[in-house]
Amino acid sequence: MKYILIIVTLFAAGVVGYAIFEKQEIVENTTPRPVVINEEVGGSQTKPVATSTETKPVVKIFSMVEIALHADATSCYSVVNGAVYDLTNWIAKHPGGQQAIKGLCGKDGTSAFTGKHGGDARPETTLATFKIGVLAQ
Repeated sequence: MKYILIIVTLFAAGVVGYAIFEKQEIVENTTPRPVVINEEVGGSQTKPVATSTETKPVVKIFSMVEIALHADATSCYSVVNGAVYDLTNWIAKHPGGQQAIKGLCGKDGTSAFTGKHGGDARPETTLATFKIGVLAQ
């Protein structure tokens, strides 16, 4: 009787363990199914379900009107190659002097920057640290 009880207990534990393992495997291997979205015009459209909870960073979009509001040493925004940079903290640190940066405040500084630093990796790497968004198209 003792052996039968042990065998039954082990069998039950095996069945429960197997069921848990199978359920976990099913959940892990499930691929998302498409969701059908009904639209008023054009019928329905199939789109995949998002599979990740990660979010992409939000990119701030600026107009030239907004850039122009930051046109002095207390708040200095400039555009270079379509990207917007807050250069306020760089003014006093710029190796070429403060005036070089102050001249870019509130403006598109692409031609000035590329004319002086075009192709040089160090200024481009430094500039990238000040990026705050992109210029509206």
